[in-house]
Amino acid sequence: MSLISEIYQEKPYGNNDSSYITDKYQEASGRQPFGENGYIKLSSIPGLPNNEVYDNGTVRIVFLLDQDNPIFLLVLQKHLDGWMTKNVAVHNQYTGRGFAVPVYLAVSKAYKQPLYSFTSQTPAGNKVWQNLKQKAGNRVVGFDKNTRQDIEFDNIYNGDRNTRAKLLPENVRADGDCYEAAAKEVLFKDRTKTLVHADILPRLGGPGIGKPYGHAWVEKGNMVWDLSNNHKGEMGKMFRNGVQKDLYYGIADPSNIKTYTAEQVTELIQKHQDWGPWPTNEGFELIDSELCESRLFRSTRRFATLTGRDIANLMYLNNLIMAMLYLDKDFNKTAKQYASATAQYSTYALFRTHATDMYLLAYQICHPDNDNFNIKDPVNSKNFLDRLKFSKDKHINFLRKIQRDYVDGSELTTYLFRLESQLNITDGRYKTWRRSVLDWPRLNDQNRRALVRRFQNELRVIGGGTGRGSELLISLDAINQPVAKPKATAKPKPKTDKYVSKPSISKIEKFWSRKMV
Repeated sequence: MSLISEIYQEKPYGNNDSSYITDKYQEASGRQPFGENGYIKLSSIPGLPNNEVYDNGTVRIVFLLDQDNPIFLLVLQKHLDGWMTKNVAVHNQYTGRGFAVPVYLAVSKAYKQPLYSFTSQTPAGNKVWQNLKQKAGNRVVGFDKNTRQDIEFDNIYNGDRNTRAKLLPENVRADGDCYEAAAKEVLFKDRTKTLVHADILPRLGGPGIGKPYGHAWVEKGNMVWDLSNNHKGEMGKMFRNGVQKDLYYGIADPSNIKTYTAEQVTELIQKHQDWGPWPTNEGFELIDSELCESRLFRSTRRFATLTGRDIANLMYLNNLIMAMLYLDKDFNKTAKQYASATAQYSTYALFRTHATDMYLLAYQICHPDNDNFNIKDPVNSKNFLDRLKFSKDKHINFLRKIQRDYVDGSELTTYLFRLESQLNITDGRYKTWRRSVLDWPRLNDQNRRALVRRFQNELRVIGGGTGRGSELLISLDAINQPVAKPKATAKPKPKTDKYVSKPSISKIEKFWSRKMV
């Protein structure tokens, strides 16, 4: 089997060259239980002979078949506004027949979305994109991941993780890129601008003069920016640099105007997987999805308010708070439930919105270049996270020991000290809090409450105040809940730890039990 792979082959195979494709096909097409690894069969790709498509929610695989035997596969994964080509394989008896190029083109046409190359390419994978460039011409461009801008295809060089090849869908060059360009302006350059969709009837300039069609631009105050690649010459330059709103509306004569904030644009792109236009009956109320989405993920708008430093600090704070709960006899079970809910997926390999805050923080640290988060100051933040020495395996093992109640005081001390180094924690307060957490069983009531208040305040300040969405604030609020004094007429109750009330514990345990899959 010849592997035109844009990642390494995950599993070694024996002398049977067709085993990789065959195994993947049997895995996808065989009877699967519902769940994380179950595949569903989708509609075939028009224009390709005898093909089948399967999706498990993480990857989508396109197979070409010779009668009932798989001879070619393309593995896709969602990426930005389109799909990333993660892996390509062809049976050794069918090499040299040029399957890859027509499959790429057919997939792009069927899904009406761009295809991106993987982070790195083999020589064979590079050749596929060179052939695509010859076949599709201007539809094949380069893409700079840092600037989120298309670049010249010749500016891509193998091994640069920040540049990729990109195959544009058929209609982008023909019909203009107004929807994509306007949305990107609002999302990635100036989130205070407003995206506008409307039907226009241009009175001068451009290819659509005198013909009504849908169009998109951005506005801020009394200024309009029209960034479509259809506008050429001096007028195009004027539109891209910004014009007075009255002048632009006089030229475009817009109707059926719809406006969107940056937050609404983000929601609609995630929902429809398209730059627009979108259906008009959209409501923008946020649905409470507590049972299927991390609280911190929602409150920070996909970490948009957090820098890399904030993410590392939050990761350390979450571990300190979990350790504190673990050392508290009334909240020990809560800590074990939280550890179990975080470690249940084994490693931080996949993005899961329904996981705990700690899981998503660890995922971002382990995968700083992922496209699932919109972190603040992305270039510096990703560089910071990339330099961290966070050990995901040791962290998972630590959580499993917490879950099984196997961690003693010395092991807890050693791990928190190492985690502090791995996350490059430099704030002296955090180190003081670590020492207080490790002394928790010996602290008096006043010192305990003071430490809990410090954690509460820090979570409510971090990320410009969005850290208040942290899940563990529920436990902190419960542990610091004031205890009502008994009435004078009430019978004396047995002396108990006044630190927390049992109803609060039950509420917390019920919450974390719902996080388990």
